Amino acid sequence: MAIGAAASMVYAKLVEGRATDRGDSRDQAHAIAASTADIFVSNDDEFRRLLKRVPMIAPAVMSLEEFLASS
Repeated sequence: MAIGAAASMVYAKLVEGRATDRGDSRDQAHAIAASTADIFVSNDDEFRRLLKRVPMIAPAVMSLEEFLASS
């Protein structure tokens, strides 16, 4: 997941013109930690968008509202 998240961020910056954000390094750290989980819940819409386009078996990426609705 962490490699996919990094590739998605690079694509967003180089192709989509997304500006670098000071929280990007923290997002990468969260992606590393989340790679061991089954579900990754984030309040960050942009980070969820970047992760959702990465093909992966786990974790499922969702907002808190989506997580609560699925329980």
